Amino acid sequence: MGLTTVLVALMAGFGLAVYSGLGVIRHFHDRSTAAVGGAAEAADLHPLISLPGSLFVAAGGDLLRIRGDGVTAVLTHDAERRWMQPAVTADGSLVVVARSAESSDLYRSAADGSGLQRLTDDAAAPLRDGSLERNHWVFHPRAGADGRLWYSYDAPKDGFRVDLAVWSRQTAGAVATRWSSPVGYTGGDVEPVPVPSGGVIYARYVIGAGSEIRSQLWLQSGPRDPGHALTATDDDCSQPDLAPGGRILAMVCTQGGQGARIEVASFDGRALGIPRVLAAGSLSAFPTWAPDGGGLAYLAPAATGGDFTLWWLAGAGGATPSAARQVLEGVALDATSRPAWGS
Repeated sequence: MGLTTVLVALMAGFGLAVYSGLGVIRHFHDRSTAAVGGAAEAADLHPLISLPGSLFVAAGGDLLRIRGDGVTAVLTHDAERRWMQPAVTADGSLVVVARSAESSDLYRSAADGSGLQRLTDDAAAPLRDGSLERNHWVFHPRAGADGRLWYSYDAPKDGFRVDLAVWSRQTAGAVATRWSSPVGYTGGDVEPVPVPSGGVIYARYVIGAGSEIRSQLWLQSGPRDPGHALTATDDDCSQPDLAPGGRILAMVCTQGGQGARIEVASFDGRALGIPRVLAAGSLSAFPTWAPDGGGLAYLAPAATGGDFTLWWLAGAGGATPSAARQVLEGVALDATSRPAWGS
Protein backbone atom coordinates (compact mmCIF):
# COMPACT_ATOMS: atom_id res chain seq x y z
CA MET A 1 0.00 0.00 0.00
CA GLY A 2 1.49 3.36 -1.05
CA LEU A 3 1.67 6.37 1.21
CA THR A 4 -0.94 8.17 -0.88
CA THR A 5 -3.42 5.38 -0.23
CA VAL A 6 -2.82 5.63 3.52
CA LEU A 7 -3.21 9.38 3.47
CA VAL A 8 -6.39 9.45 1.42
CA ALA A 9 -7.98 6.88 3.73
CA LEU A 10 -7.58 9.23 6.69
CA MET A 11 -10.03 11.84 7.93
CA ALA A 12 -9.52 13.78 11.13
CA GLY A 13 -12.36 13.26 13.60
CA PHE A 14 -14.15 10.51 11.74
CA GLY A 15 -11.61 8.09 10.35
CA LEU A 16 -14.02 7.30 7.53
CA ALA A 17 -12.53 9.21 4.60
CA VAL A 18 -9.78 11.71 3.91
CA TYR A 19 -8.69 14.38 6.31
CA SER A 20 -7.51 16.97 3.82
CA GLY A 21 -6.78 14.98 0.69
CA LEU A 22 -3.04 15.51 0.53
CA GLY A 23 -1.20 13.33 -1.93
CA VAL A 24 1.94 12.57 0.00
CA ILE A 25 2.15 13.41 3.67
CA ARG A 26 0.54 11.99 6.74
CA HIS A 27 1.96 14.19 9.43
CA PHE A 28 -0.20 15.41 12.28
CA HIS A 29 0.83 17.11 15.50
CA ASP A 30 -1.17 16.54 18.65
CA ARG A 31 -1.03 18.85 21.61
CA SER A 32 2.03 17.13 23.03
CA THR A 33 4.16 17.80 19.93
CA ALA A 34 6.92 20.34 20.37
CA ALA A 35 5.81 23.28 18.25
CA VAL A 36 5.37 27.02 18.36
CA GLY A 37 2.30 27.83 20.41
CA GLY A 38 2.18 31.62 20.63
CA ALA A 39 3.79 34.98 20.06
CA ALA A 40 6.53 34.52 22.66
CA GLU A 41 7.81 31.33 21.07
CA ALA A 42 7.53 32.74 17.55
CA ALA A 43 9.67 35.69 18.58
CA ASP A 44 12.48 33.28 19.41
CA LEU A 45 12.62 32.03 15.82
CA HIS A 46 14.86 33.61 13.21
CA PRO A 47 15.05 32.57 9.55
CA LEU A 48 18.38 31.14 8.44
CA ILE A 49 18.06 33.00 5.13
CA SER A 50 16.04 36.00 3.98
CA LEU A 51 13.06 35.34 1.71
CA PRO A 52 11.39 37.72 -0.77
CA GLY A 53 8.28 39.25 0.81
CA SER A 54 6.56 37.50 3.68
CA LEU A 55 5.46 33.90 4.00
CA PHE A 56 2.66 32.45 6.14
CA VAL A 57 3.04 28.92 7.54
CA ALA A 58 1.12 26.80 10.05
CA ALA A 59 2.75 25.23 13.11
CA GLY A 60 1.10 23.45 16.04
CA GLY A 61 -2.30 24.97 15.26
CA ASP A 62 -0.94 28.51 15.01
CA LEU A 63 -0.43 30.70 11.94
CA LEU A 64 3.02 32.30 11.67
CA ARG A 65 4.39 35.00 9.39
CA ILE A 66 8.03 34.93 8.28
CA ARG A 67 9.31 38.31 7.17
CA GLY A 68 12.88 39.56 6.99
CA ASP A 69 14.83 38.16 9.92
CA GLY A 70 11.82 37.60 12.19
CA VAL A 71 8.81 35.39 12.80
CA THR A 72 5.54 36.54 14.37
CA ALA A 73 2.40 34.70 15.43
CA VAL A 74 -0.59 35.96 13.43
CA LEU A 75 -3.29 33.62 14.80
CA THR A 76 -2.93 31.34 17.82
CA HIS A 77 -4.99 28.24 18.46
CA ASP A 78 -7.40 27.68 21.33
CA ALA A 79 -9.41 24.74 22.65
CA GLU A 80 -11.89 24.98 19.76
CA ARG A 81 -9.86 26.02 16.71
CA ARG A 82 -6.52 25.11 15.18
CA TRP A 83 -5.38 27.23 12.25
CA MET A 84 -4.06 25.73 9.02
CA GLN A 85 -3.82 26.10 5.23
CA PRO A 86 -3.55 29.90 4.81
CA ALA A 87 -4.25 31.69 1.53
CA VAL A 88 -3.57 35.32 0.63
CA THR A 89 -6.14 37.28 -1.38
CA ALA A 90 -5.48 39.94 -4.01
CA ASP A 91 -5.93 42.72 -1.43
CA GLY A 92 -3.43 41.13 0.97
CA SER A 93 -5.92 39.75 3.47
CA LEU A 94 -5.86 36.14 4.68
CA VAL A 95 -8.27 33.25 4.27
CA VAL A 96 -7.43 30.39 6.61
CA VAL A 97 -8.94 27.08 7.71
CA ALA A 98 -10.01 26.72 11.33
CA ARG A 99 -10.12 23.00 12.14
CA SER A 100 -12.00 21.57 15.09
CA ALA A 101 -12.40 17.93 16.08
CA GLU A 102 -15.66 17.50 14.16
CA SER A 103 -15.72 20.09 11.34
CA SER A 104 -13.73 22.90 9.74
CA ASP A 105 -14.49 26.44 8.59
CA LEU A 106 -12.99 29.25 6.56
CA TYR A 107 -12.14 32.58 8.19
CA ARG A 108 -10.88 35.85 6.78
CA SER A 109 -8.62 38.35 8.52
CA ALA A 110 -6.15 41.13 7.87
CA ALA A 111 -2.54 40.07 7.30
CA ASP A 112 -1.79 40.68 10.98
CA GLY A 113 -4.70 38.49 12.13
CA SER A 114 -6.99 41.37 13.10
CA GLY A 115 -10.62 41.72 12.00
CA LEU A 116 -11.31 38.00 12.04
CA GLN A 117 -14.47 37.16 10.06
CA ARG A 118 -16.11 33.76 9.71
CA LEU A 119 -16.95 32.81 6.11
CA THR A 120 -18.57 29.39 6.64
CA ASP A 121 -20.55 27.66 9.38
CA ASP A 122 -19.98 23.93 9.02
CA ALA A 123 -20.84 22.64 12.51
CA ALA A 124 -24.48 21.51 12.27
CA ALA A 125 -26.82 20.59 15.10
CA PRO A 126 -26.63 16.88 16.01
CA LEU A 127 -29.39 14.58 14.83
CA ARG A 128 -31.76 12.99 17.34
CA ASP A 129 -29.44 10.03 17.76
CA GLY A 130 -26.52 12.36 18.42
CA SER A 131 -25.02 11.84 14.96
CA LEU A 132 -22.84 14.62 13.54
CA GLU A 133 -23.11 13.49 9.93
CA ARG A 134 -24.51 16.88 8.86
CA ASN A 135 -21.22 18.55 9.77
CA HIS A 136 -19.05 19.68 6.88
CA TRP A 137 -15.35 19.87 6.10
CA VAL A 138 -13.67 22.58 4.03
CA PHE A 139 -9.97 22.67 3.13
CA HIS A 140 -7.37 24.08 0.73
CA PRO A 141 -8.53 27.68 0.13
CA ARG A 142 -6.88 29.51 -2.77
CA ALA A 143 -7.61 33.06 -3.84
CA GLY A 144 -7.77 34.07 -7.50
CA ALA A 145 -6.74 37.42 -8.92
CA ASP A 146 -10.39 38.02 -9.91
CA GLY A 147 -11.58 37.92 -6.30
CA ARG A 148 -12.87 34.36 -6.44
CA LEU A 149 -12.14 32.03 -3.55
CA TRP A 150 -11.50 28.38 -4.39
CA TYR A 151 -11.65 25.52 -1.90
CA SER A 152 -12.45 21.84 -1.40
CA TYR A 153 -15.76 21.11 0.33
CA ASP A 154 -17.62 17.90 1.19
CA ALA A 155 -20.93 18.65 -0.51
CA PRO A 156 -23.21 17.12 -1.55
CA LYS A 157 -23.12 15.02 1.62
CA ASP A 158 -23.54 11.25 1.75
CA GLY A 159 -23.83 10.52 5.44
CA PHE A 160 -20.44 10.24 7.09
CA ARG A 161 -18.66 9.64 3.79
CA VAL A 162 -16.44 12.52 2.76
CA ASP A 163 -15.49 12.98 -0.87
CA LEU A 164 -14.39 16.57 -1.33
CA ALA A 165 -15.36 18.54 -4.45
CA VAL A 166 -13.88 21.77 -5.83
CA TRP A 167 -16.04 24.84 -5.21
CA SER A 168 -15.64 28.58 -5.84
CA ARG A 169 -17.32 31.79 -4.67
CA GLN A 170 -16.57 35.44 -4.39
CA THR A 171 -14.58 35.95 -1.20
CA ALA A 172 -17.13 38.43 0.13
CA GLY A 173 -20.15 36.61 -1.34
CA ALA A 174 -22.37 33.79 -0.18
CA VAL A 175 -23.29 32.08 -3.47
CA ALA A 176 -20.98 29.16 -4.21
CA THR A 177 -20.55 27.08 -7.36
CA ARG A 178 -19.56 23.42 -7.45
CA TRP A 179 -17.00 22.69 -10.15
CA SER A 180 -16.09 19.03 -9.82
CA SER A 181 -17.74 15.65 -9.27
CA PRO A 182 -15.37 13.49 -7.22
CA VAL A 183 -14.84 9.77 -7.63
CA GLY A 184 -16.59 8.06 -4.73
CA TYR A 185 -14.67 6.51 -1.85
CA THR A 186 -11.39 8.19 -2.84
CA GLY A 187 -11.40 11.36 -0.75
CA GLY A 188 -12.31 13.46 -3.76
CA ASP A 189 -10.85 16.54 -5.43
CA VAL A 190 -8.47 18.82 -3.54
CA GLU A 191 -5.89 21.62 -3.80
CA PRO A 192 -7.56 23.83 -6.45
CA VAL A 193 -5.35 26.31 -8.31
CA PRO A 194 -7.04 28.93 -10.55
CA VAL A 195 -5.54 29.38 -14.02
CA PRO A 196 -5.40 32.65 -16.00
CA SER A 197 -7.96 31.37 -18.53
CA GLY A 198 -10.60 31.19 -15.80
CA GLY A 199 -10.43 27.43 -15.25
CA VAL A 200 -8.90 25.45 -12.42
CA ILE A 201 -6.25 22.76 -11.88
CA TYR A 202 -6.65 20.42 -8.93
CA ALA A 203 -5.60 17.03 -7.58
CA ARG A 204 -8.23 14.43 -8.45
CA TYR A 205 -8.11 11.10 -6.60
CA VAL A 206 -9.03 8.07 -8.66
CA ILE A 207 -9.02 4.29 -8.28
CA GLY A 208 -6.27 2.60 -10.27
CA ALA A 209 -6.27 -0.68 -12.14
CA GLY A 210 -5.17 -2.55 -9.01
CA SER A 211 -7.82 -0.85 -6.81
CA GLU A 212 -5.18 1.45 -5.35
CA ILE A 213 -5.94 5.13 -4.88
CA ARG A 214 -3.85 7.48 -6.99
CA SER A 215 -3.84 11.20 -7.65
CA GLN A 216 -3.91 12.92 -11.04
CA LEU A 217 -3.64 16.59 -11.80
CA TRP A 218 -6.86 17.59 -13.54
CA LEU A 219 -7.81 20.66 -15.60
CA GLN A 220 -11.36 22.03 -15.94
CA SER A 221 -12.39 25.03 -18.02
CA GLY A 222 -15.80 25.56 -16.38
CA PRO A 223 -18.17 24.33 -13.65
CA ARG A 224 -19.05 20.65 -14.05
CA ASP A 225 -16.99 20.45 -17.24
CA PRO A 226 -15.61 16.88 -17.48
CA GLY A 227 -12.10 18.25 -17.81
CA HIS A 228 -9.04 16.17 -18.61
CA ALA A 229 -5.95 14.76 -16.95
CA LEU A 230 -2.64 16.61 -17.00
CA THR A 231 -0.67 13.72 -15.48
CA ALA A 232 -0.84 9.93 -15.68
CA THR A 233 -2.43 7.88 -12.92
CA ASP A 234 0.80 5.97 -12.25
CA ASP A 235 2.72 9.22 -11.71
CA ASP A 236 0.57 9.88 -8.62
CA CYS A 237 0.98 13.68 -8.77
CA SER A 238 -0.68 16.22 -6.50
CA GLN A 239 -0.11 19.59 -4.76
CA PRO A 240 0.01 21.76 -7.91
CA ASP A 241 1.06 25.40 -7.98
CA LEU A 242 1.32 27.72 -11.00
CA ALA A 243 4.14 30.21 -11.27
CA PRO A 244 3.17 33.87 -11.82
CA GLY A 245 2.08 34.19 -15.43
CA GLY A 246 0.70 30.67 -15.44
CA ARG A 247 3.36 29.11 -17.69
CA ILE A 248 5.17 26.74 -15.28
CA LEU A 249 3.54 24.24 -12.94
CA ALA A 250 5.18 22.81 -9.82
CA MET A 251 3.87 19.57 -8.33
CA VAL A 252 4.71 16.63 -6.08
CA CYS A 253 4.79 13.14 -7.62
CA THR A 254 5.31 9.83 -5.82
CA GLN A 255 4.85 7.16 -8.52
CA GLY A 256 2.77 5.36 -5.90
CA GLY A 257 5.72 4.92 -3.56
CA GLN A 258 6.86 6.20 -0.19
CA GLY A 259 9.10 8.97 -1.51
CA ALA A 260 8.16 12.26 -3.13
CA ARG A 261 9.71 14.36 -5.87
CA ILE A 262 9.20 18.03 -6.57
CA GLU A 263 8.80 18.43 -10.32
CA VAL A 264 8.19 21.41 -12.60
CA ALA A 265 6.80 21.39 -16.14
CA SER A 266 5.81 23.99 -18.69
CA PHE A 267 2.07 24.61 -19.09
CA ASP A 268 0.47 25.96 -22.28
CA GLY A 269 -3.04 26.25 -20.90
CA ARG A 270 -4.06 22.75 -21.98
CA ALA A 271 -1.17 20.34 -21.35
CA LEU A 272 2.10 19.97 -19.47
CA GLY A 273 5.54 19.68 -21.00
CA ILE A 274 8.19 17.16 -19.99
CA PRO A 275 8.71 17.47 -16.21
CA ARG A 276 12.05 18.18 -14.53
CA VAL A 277 12.85 16.86 -11.05
CA LEU A 278 14.07 19.59 -8.68
CA ALA A 279 14.13 17.69 -5.40
CA ALA A 280 13.97 14.00 -4.57
CA GLY A 281 14.85 11.58 -1.81
CA SER A 282 12.66 13.02 0.94
CA LEU A 283 8.99 13.59 1.78
CA SER A 284 8.77 16.98 0.11
CA ALA A 285 5.41 18.75 0.16
CA PHE A 286 3.63 21.81 -1.24
CA PRO A 287 6.05 23.58 -3.57
CA THR A 288 4.87 27.19 -3.67
CA TRP A 289 6.12 29.83 -6.10
CA ALA A 290 7.38 33.16 -4.84
CA PRO A 291 5.37 36.16 -6.10
CA ASP A 292 8.16 37.10 -8.53
CA GLY A 293 8.54 33.52 -9.79
CA GLY A 294 12.15 33.52 -8.66
CA GLY A 295 11.97 30.36 -6.59
CA LEU A 296 9.93 27.82 -4.67
CA ALA A 297 9.29 27.46 -0.97
CA TYR A 298 8.36 23.95 0.12
CA LEU A 299 8.08 21.71 3.16
CA ALA A 300 10.36 18.77 3.95
CA PRO A 301 12.07 17.23 6.99
CA ALA A 302 14.95 19.22 8.44
CA ALA A 303 18.46 18.44 7.26
CA THR A 304 19.05 16.57 10.52
CA GLY A 305 15.79 14.63 10.13
CA GLY A 306 12.63 14.77 12.22
CA ASP A 307 9.82 17.27 11.82
CA PHE A 308 8.92 19.15 8.68
CA THR A 309 10.36 22.60 8.18
CA LEU A 310 10.61 25.20 5.44
CA TRP A 311 13.02 25.05 2.49
CA TRP A 312 13.83 27.52 -0.30
CA LEU A 313 14.83 26.61 -3.86
CA ALA A 314 16.06 29.66 -5.78
CA GLY A 315 15.89 29.72 -9.58
CA ALA A 316 13.40 26.86 -9.70
CA GLY A 317 11.93 28.00 -13.02
CA GLY A 318 15.30 28.25 -14.76
CA ALA A 319 17.69 25.76 -16.31
CA THR A 320 20.12 25.76 -13.37
CA PRO A 321 18.28 26.10 -10.04
CA SER A 322 20.34 26.56 -6.89
CA ALA A 323 20.66 23.91 -4.22
CA ALA A 324 17.79 23.91 -1.72
CA ARG A 325 18.43 25.75 1.55
CA GLN A 326 16.71 25.27 4.89
CA VAL A 327 14.88 28.39 6.09
CA LEU A 328 13.79 27.55 9.64
CA GLU A 329 14.93 25.38 12.51
CA GLY A 330 13.50 24.76 15.96
CA VAL A 331 9.86 24.58 14.86
CA ALA A 332 7.69 21.74 13.57
CA LEU A 333 5.61 22.97 10.63
CA ASP A 334 2.25 21.49 9.68
CA ALA A 335 2.99 19.40 6.60
CA THR A 336 -0.70 19.41 5.61
CA SER A 337 -0.62 23.21 5.13
CA ARG A 338 0.71 24.90 2.01
CA PRO A 339 2.78 28.03 2.70
CA ALA A 340 1.23 31.26 1.43
CA TRP A 341 3.16 34.29 0.17
CA GLY A 342 2.23 37.80 1.22
CA SER A 343 3.68 41.21 0.47
